[in-house]
Amino acid sequence: MRLWPRMETDGMQVKNIYIVVGFMGDYSTRAEWLVRACAHEEGAQALAKQAGAEAAALYAEQQARWNAGDSDWEPKSKSDPHIDEFGIASVVSYFVTKVELEE
Repeated sequence: MRLWPRMETDGMQVKNIYIVVGFMGDYSTRAEWLVRACAHEEGAQALAKQAGAEAAALYAEQQARWNAGDSDWEPKSKSDPHIDEFGIASVVSYFVTKVELEE
């Protein structure tokens, strides 16, 4: 179901772009940010996958440094570093959303 009326384009061509969005947290602690717009869905999906892998690698590196006592960074919870103080997962993830672009 469309929540807004389709705009008349007056002969303009409408195409889709794909936005990569990063997020972490849930509900009231959820944060989202725009990463990049891509012309092709495949490129956006590949970027989201790469960004997720890099975020996981960065987290693993930070966790290893913290475990070795070599970092001032520390996980939100010592029992489960993926859980914040509210018990909510705080792992960074990425997804792709499609948006119409009028030219």
